Amino acid sequence: MNDIRIDVATAEDAEAFLASAVALVTTDAGRYDAQATDVGWATRTGAAYVAGALSGANIVLLARDGDTVTGHLVGRMYGPTSVHPVRRADIESIHVYPEHRGTGIGSRLVEAFFAWAAEHGAVRASVTAFAANEAALRFYARHGFAVRSVVHDRWIGPMSEGSGKNVA
Repeated sequence: MNDIRIDVATAEDAEAFLASAVALVTTDAGRYDAQATDVGWATRTGAAYVAGALSGANIVLLARDGDTVTGHLVGRMYGPTSVHPVRRADIESIHVYPEHRGTGIGSRLVEAFFAWAAEHGAVRASVTAFAANEAALRFYARHGFAVRSVVHDRWIGPMSEGSGKNVA
């Protein structure tokens, strides 16, 4: 961890960003919501996702140790709306490769996100995590996130809980 830096991703970073996003889906959603997660999504729609994330009112941050990408964060800006008259920034995804966790990289990504959000007029930030991902919940709490709402979820279609599988 000699030369950790946080950079705003560009089109030249598309491949490294996609690799980190794939790793997140595989290790996070693939673990905590395996029945509803298509871990093979990148081969079909990864390029479109990357292009969309790198455009508009978004930010993609890459953490690097020298030339090695060690993680990413995708942030999106929302609002204000007539119902919610404040500007809000959401962390859509954040990932640090396992061998780099516990080194402060995630914290640096979140702090860079907060700075970007404030510069763009956000007064509130939010993030979603799987309820079973206790490490992520602790991480977000350490960075000032508090539970403000809870999403309840249940299967209603032909794929009942436990009957599905990851699509590869």
